[in-house]
Amino acid sequence: MADKAKILLVVLIVLMVISLGLAGVLFFSLQKEQTARATLQEELNVVTAAKKSAELKIEETKKKVAELENKITDNNTQIETLNKELLQQKAEKEDAFARVKQMQETLEQQTNLRAVLQEQVAAAEVEAKRMQEELNKIKFLKAGLEEKIKDLEKSSEYVELGKIVVTPETPSLFGTPLPETAEVPAAVANDKVSSGSGSGTKPLPAGASKQPAEKAKKDISSSGLEGKVLVVNRDYNFVVINVGSKDGVGIGNEFSVYSNDKLIGVVKVEKVHDSMAAAGFGASDLKDKINEGNKVVRKR
Repeated sequence: MADKAKILLVVLIVLMVISLGLAGVLFFSLQKEQTARATLQEELNVVTAAKKSAELKIEETKKKVAELENKITDNNTQIETLNKELLQQKAEKEDAFARVKQMQETLEQQTNLRAVLQEQVAAAEVEAKRMQEELNKIKFLKAGLEEKIKDLEKSSEYVELGKIVVTPETPSLFGTPLPETAEVPAAVANDKVSSGSGSGTKPLPAGASKQPAEKAKKDISSSGLEGKVLVVNRDYNFVVINVGSKDGVGIGNEFSVYSNDKLIGVVKVEKVHDSMAAAGFGASDLKDKINEGNKVVRKR
């Protein structure tokens, strides 16, 4: 019995020792587990804090992403608007280039036209200068003709009709033979004598009676008013005849022109003085046929 008790005691001691060892091991393990648990808890806390921080960051990031998306949307809208504006500006630029090109072409045309106009103006100035010179010449000729007409008018104031004696061979003023005794202007007769032509024309006899001017005019009017060409101006297409307003000549009267009793044309009175008139050619070729001294007869 005592042996069994000893064995049991030993067994109990061993069991106690084992229990204590196991308890120590368990305690150590528990301590270690608590330490590990505490460490894990701390790590968990850290991870939780990190998670919260990450979640906060994620929220902020989401907000930033949303803001960025909004900004991207706005930017896309702005980009689309800018693209539209760019396209519009490009179209306007192309239109502006086209207008500039058109303006350049127009400017070139205007430059060419201006050059042509300048040439035309220069030519017109030259022509105007030439015409002015011609006008000055015309004025000069007009003044000379007016002076000549005045001189002729003054000289015609002293013309008297008289009777002169001519030979049968003596040609008349207009190319036809005159009878031995004919009525002609005394001034014409005097011109014949002074010319020294040897035609046989003699001065009036001292006792020859003079026919009145009224009688001569009456004879002329009965057969159509006659006269002669005093001046031929072929440059300005007119003639001066020796009948005027005192002979009943008026503006618009027409006179037939004869050379050697052959009709060569008609002149029309354009300006009238007392004893002479200026008449224009009825036909352009008349100026090559008419000469000073040709006979003119007023048309009825």
